[in-house]
Order: sequence, then structure tokens, then C-alpha cells
Amino acid sequence: MMRVDSQENGTCATIWPLWHAEIKNMQVADLTKSFHNAPPLSIDDILHSPIETAFFNKCLVHSICRMIVTHGGDSFKKFRKDLESNQPRTDQLIEVHKTSLHPLPAWNIDESTIVGNAEVAEVIFDELGVLEKKHTLYPAIRIFTTDHRDTCKFFLGDQLSIARLRALVSIRAGQEGGFSGFGWGVWMPGLFHGKICDIHGMFVTHWGKPNAGTRNPGCLAFHNTRLHRAPIVLTSLPTFRVCRDLVFTSLYARILHCLLLVSGTESLEEYTASVDSWDTLQGHAQAIFKQYANTHMVSDLRSKRHRAERTSTNTTGTLPTEGDMIFENAVLFLRDALISREFTDSIKCGDSGRIVLVLKIWALSFRGSGRTKYAHEMLHLIHNIEHVWPKPIR
Repeated sequence: MMRVDSQENGTCATIWPLWHAEIKNMQVADLTKSFHNAPPLSIDDILHSPIETAFFNKCLVHSICRMIVTHGGDSFKKFRKDLESNQPRTDQLIEVHKTSLHPLPAWNIDESTIVGNAEVAEVIFDELGVLEKKHTLYPAIRIFTTDHRDTCKFFLGDQLSIARLRALVSIRAGQEGGFSGFGWGVWMPGLFHGKICDIHGMFVTHWGKPNAGTRNPGCLAFHNTRLHRAPIVLTSLPTFRVCRDLVFTSLYARILHCLLLVSGTESLEEYTASVDSWDTLQGHAQAIFKQYANTHMVSDLRSKRHRAERTSTNTTGTLPTEGDMIFENAVLFLRDALISREFTDSIKCGDSGRIVLVLKIWALSFRGSGRTKYAHEMLHLIHNIEHVWPKPIR
């Protein structure tokens, strides 16, 4: 039923208190100084170091263990305590706490322009009471109240909104200061929007060929047939949650199937009846990762296939017998889906260090899947974390 006595759409925002944040650590002067002294972004800032690679692989192996214990059935509950106690963690893990959310009212503002994004920031500050008029003759000129003049303001949102706010800073740099200069902003893409971009890229990259056939597990048609549901097509995808659940459900099924392959058992019941050691389960998870999510294996298979294709074309004209394209794609899907699952788990437990490791990979994979704007946004975020933001703001 349509309501006519209230507005139910518009531009919305939510505020929440930052965890263990202090005003002294959010000074605009410190941000400005660090910005001017920051070196440019380098490839070493994006690629994982050997230490980061080893730790991240350990996280992915543990993610496999978590999927086995969580989705393998009741008989795997005996491993739950070991699962939690062996979770890899970084120094950036925050304490368990409850975040209080404060939704702001919806505004009838067109956010599709740079000016619209500036208006959103202004009405947010008006709602919070941190802006005042500078002159009675020019009410459009606003300044922050005394208590908020020197502190940074954190804004998170979708890629387009953040890019427009950053463009506003560039346009007004050296011409305006204070509120209208927007130099007080700490701009960051919302992690949820990154998850949406990742899942969309997964569909396009791994399941994007509509003519692959219902017998090919590397396509949407296969999943639609197996699930007996209304077809999912790239041109009209369902909601994010439905798409993400499809990726994760496919991932869980593959992991459990691979567990049977590496252990040599016929069923999950047989596996749990014969395995009581956490070390054994972890060893099987490592075997799954090395055999079925190893990109070095994909590289070797592709090289063999390319050589065989050249040889077959130049001599006999027969099809190549080396390599395995379906298996290669299955390995790549398992790797990408594992990274998506690790990102979700990192957010749930509040481990910022693990989150950043995923964002570095996404800076590359978003470019590969055609999500170039979000790839660019990941580069901005990594540059800010590594060089631009002062340590207290980080």
C-alpha cells in the first residue's frame, strides 16, 4: 500500500561511534601534513610480501576447515573448539563489542552529481549541529562550530559517491578552506559495496557464458538446473544476498567433495568415523588448498594446453590432449570464492589486517573482471592506508 503522508525514499545515511577513537588522533592538520609528504603508490604496496602471502594462505586453509566443520554435518561438531582456537589473527583485531547505529532521516537530494554529494554532507552536519552560518548577509557560507573545526570527518559510501567527494576536494584545493574546502574528509569506500562488486565480478568471470551447457559445472545454466529454480541470468541478476549465497553454496559443496577426494573416503560419515584429530583435518584442508585452489597448477596446465594447441594446429589438425580447461576454471573459481569467504569471515570477527590483505588482491582481480572503477578505488584505499593517512587515523 502506498503511503501519501510520508516520504519513503531519498538519500539516507547512518552514523556510528568509531571504536576506541580519540579526538586528538583525528586532527586535520596531521592529515594535511601527511598528505603532502606521502610518497606515490608502488606495486610493492599492492602485492603481498612473502610474509603476507604465507599468512594469507594460512587464513585460506583455515577458511576451508571452517566450511568443513560448519557445513559438513553434526558429526563435525567435535572440531569446533579446535577451529576457534586455531584461527589466524593479526594485530589489528578489535575486541568483541556491540556497535550502536544511528540512522539519519532521508533527504530529497539528488546524489547523482558532485553538488548533490556536497549537499548531503552539509545536511548531515546540519542534523548533527556542527555547522553554523558565517555571515548573516551570506547564509549559504557555512563553517564548522568551534569544537569541530580542527577534526577530521570520516565518510564511507559507494564508489561513485566517494569519487565525487574526492573530486570536490581536487576542484576546491587551494581556493577554499574550512567546510567548503572539504579537506577535513577521510574518504573510504564501504566494504559492503566491495563485496557487491566482488560477487558481480565472480558471476561475470566464472559463470558468464550462457551457451556453456547444462552439463558444464562452470556456468549459470548448470546451477539453475541443479537448483530447480527460476533461471538466474547476467542481464538481470537477483539481489546481492541471493547471488552471494549461490557462490558460497557452490563453494561449500566443492570443498566437501574435495575432502572426500584427498582423504580417500566414500562419505562424510565415514570420514568423521575414522578421523578424530584436528591435525588430520587441517592436513586434509591444506591438501585441498594445494591441489584444488593452486594457481601455479593452473599456470602449468595452461602452458601445456597452449603448446599442445600450437602443435595440433601446425601438424595434424587434431584437438589438443594436454591441459584441462574445465579443471583450470574450477580451480580458479575455488580460489576466488575462498577469498570472498575469507573477506566475510574477516569482517565478522573484526580483523582489519585480514581485510586489508583481501583488498590488495581485489585491487588486481577487480581490474581483471572489468570492475575498473572499484579497482581504482582499491588503489586509493591502499595508498591511504600505506602512506597518506597518519598512523592515528589509520
